[in-house]
Amino acid sequence: MIIKVQQHRTQERNSAGALERLQQLIRSAAVVPKLRISTRPTAGLRKRRLESKDERGKTKALPRNVLE
Repeated sequence: MIIKVQQHRTQERNSAGALERLQQLIRSAAVVPKLRISTRPTAGLRKRRLESKDERGKTKALPRNVLE
């Protein structure tokens, strides 16, 4: 691997800059990327949620139908 640095006037400072860039590259390669957590609900979960909402709605509708 070749890291070329020509930011400074002296070879000593350029080699120190190249070493720093190499260390930075190694640190960034060592970091494990964060895994994505799926946020979309599954089809079965959506179906169960809608069924339970329907059941709750039917339960709440029962008292409304009672004639006094």
